[in-house]
Amino acid sequence: MKDYTDPTGFLKSEDSSIQTSFRLPPALHRKLRAHLDGNNRRLTSVMYELVEDLVEGPAAIRRARFVVPYLSWLPVTALVKDTLGRVLFGNGEFLQLIGSTSAGVFGKRALDYIRDSKSAELIMALDRQVLRERRPLLCLEQMLFSEKPQRRMTIRFAIPPGSDSELIGVLGFDLEQVENVMKSLCPETSNTGVQPFSAKLNTTPECPLHCLKDFLHSLPAIATVKSLDGRLCCVNSEYTRVLGKHRSEVENRLSTEIWDRSFAAVIMAHDDVVRHTGQVFATVENVPTLLGPRNRVNFRFPIFETDAKIHENRPPMIMTGTLGFDYELLRHGIDLLKASSSLASAYLFLPLEDKDSLKAVY
Repeated sequence: MKDYTDPTGFLKSEDSSIQTSFRLPPALHRKLRAHLDGNNRRLTSVMYELVEDLVEGPAAIRRARFVVPYLSWLPVTALVKDTLGRVLFGNGEFLQLIGSTSAGVFGKRALDYIRDSKSAELIMALDRQVLRERRPLLCLEQMLFSEKPQRRMTIRFAIPPGSDSELIGVLGFDLEQVENVMKSLCPETSNTGVQPFSAKLNTTPECPLHCLKDFLHSLPAIATVKSLDGRLCCVNSEYTRVLGKHRSEVENRLSTEIWDRSFAAVIMAHDDVVRHTGQVFATVENVPTLLGPRNRVNFRFPIFETDAKIHENRPPMIMTGTLGFDYELLRHGIDLLKASSSLASAYLFLPLEDKDSLKAVY
């Protein structure tokens, strides 16, 4: 940022702060928004990306190349929708769930790709609710997919968070599966801290890159990508919010360069399970956070070369990814969903220290 020269004087280095995500520094974002508001213009996510590329140059391009592989191999359903509920991206888990192809759902609303109209209407109602709240929601969906009843846990979030939201992000889990995994990983019991997590992987996102980058930026979960030698390639903004470590402090570094020796050893052991097996695992770790030690559950998964032209069942692994949540928050949320008798319900998916955490809103 300090090396950038702006002839207009609009962007000044003293207005920036350390980058913490795929997006602009907070101070620069506020100044840009104020400038646009003063000229009756809207700060769109596309403009975010254009300015970011201008300010960061090669660094932004380097980080962007990890976004598509991460979402291609993410072991839970992932969706990006516009504010009308039309699908812009659905990963392989989602396509497996609804029995369709990416071409079959792109630009479609739930009523177009789900046969059961009541299920489709509940999905659209929950989408509208997250746009009203502008905060992440933990949702229960009791639906019919391909004529089969499903109890799904979804996490909905506005992209970007706040009043300028243009998109909706959705993560989806089989409720019973994730409940069983959480029970098996309970820190109060004697367990290995590692459990297999069944997943059907692989699709190449066809959504515009800025939408996928915004998805990761707005995700109410920690997202990381690591190289096979264990170096952090990129982290999202939730990583910094929860752990208090800025991107510049951790990217391109090994766990031993970020954490103390004992905790780094735990992380590396759990990473090794994924690297050696090529399978998806859920793990639990007691993590040093800004609020002190907290138990966190991480879904760790391999990222493979999607363009490899080889005659094997599985292409070569090139990286690993993680998707992480506060264990207690997720466990309490699952308990609420399991106790619900409604076809659909929603709770604010906010940190436990927030007074509105897990407040019912639908």
